[in-house]
Amino acid sequence: MSVNGRFLWYDLMTSDVAAAVEFYKAVVGFTMTDWDGPEDYAMFTAGNGEPMGGVVEQADGPSTWTAYIGVDDIDTACGQVRLFGGQVVSGPTEIEGVGRMATILDPSGASQGLICPLDDGGEASDATPTAGEVTWCDLQTSDPEKAVRFWFRLTGWTDVDTMMSPRGKYMMFGPSRSKPALGGMHQSDTSAWLYYLHVDDLDAAVAEVQSRGGQVLMGPMKVPSGDRVAQCVDPQGAPFALHGFA
Repeated sequence: MSVNGRFLWYDLMTSDVAAAVEFYKAVVGFTMTDWDGPEDYAMFTAGNGEPMGGVVEQADGPSTWTAYIGVDDIDTACGQVRLFGGQVVSGPTEIEGVGRMATILDPSGASQGLICPLDDGGEASDATPTAGEVTWCDLQTSDPEKAVRFWFRLTGWTDVDTMMSPRGKYMMFGPSRSKPALGGMHQSDTSAWLYYLHVDDLDAAVAEVQSRGGQVLMGPMKVPSGDRVAQCVDPQGAPFALHGFA
């Protein structure tokens, strides 16, 4: 099964691993699992019992969440990144027991990860997301036209639907029009990805964000589906979002 275009993993790069772990355990409901690999690496485990990402200390640079999108051949994908106007920042690097990974910038400067895993990760699940799973991936970009061309050519995504929002045109993307969208793209002053973590009780999660030193930048508010979301920043400065079902 092809992994191309699937969001497979999420890493939190943070200036304070211990504080970040306690924050997200309280806000999202993560539990922690140690990676059985050659290096120390703590993984966030979602409510379904499956690890969804990990946390890595980053002494330099801003704290941030990074996703890893699956590719079938990392060398080919990195060549395409350059051909399509992006940059390969690091890698490809082999991670023992995992696969090969690279970090890239798209033409508008948004950072993202690519991964060619050793296995296909199984089929994408249609089950209702549990606490801690990523339900939406949002690209805020200073150049939507370039971003759409780049990501669609690299991943095989297509335009699933388009709507108008207070910020202008909001284009939802996914593997095909017959399958659920993975996220959206819209105009912004800066270029960055934002990931929405599902929580069982949005109001309680927002209260935890505020009580534990984070910030709520927007929301809670309803979205067209009837669900509610909030956009936040953790105490170390990493942007993230929360998603609660209607």
